[in-house]
Amino acid sequence: MVNTAAYSPLPNTPAATWTSLQLSDEVKQDRLQRINRLANFHAEKRSRRYLGRVLEVLVEDVNTKRPEQVYGRNDQNRLVYLNGDISELKGKIVPVRVVETRAYSLTGEIAGPPR
Repeated sequence: MVNTAAYSPLPNTPAATWTSLQLSDEVKQDRLQRINRLANFHAEKRSRRYLGRVLEVLVEDVNTKRPEQVYGRNDQNRLVYLNGDISELKGKIVPVRVVETRAYSLTGEIAGPPR
């Protein structure tokens, strides 16, 4: 993941006084959007390598947007969503087969008994 923001001068810094070198808001927004698109492209590409694989996922909590789902993280700290009952799965390591990928999260199906 990357944390991006459009540049803005900070008070009491040398760069803030370089008025002739400041970029327009349009240029800043264009550059920010381009770098975010590039970051998302690469994140989606990296996520696709998980498709079809079985991962061990430590279940953390319920997905508030989809209450039938729980979520957890795999060994690489990748966020994984799956259908399940939080009262049965919370705190357990569950084998999950990845069936859908997105830039910053995965969706899977339970592929075996939790431990």
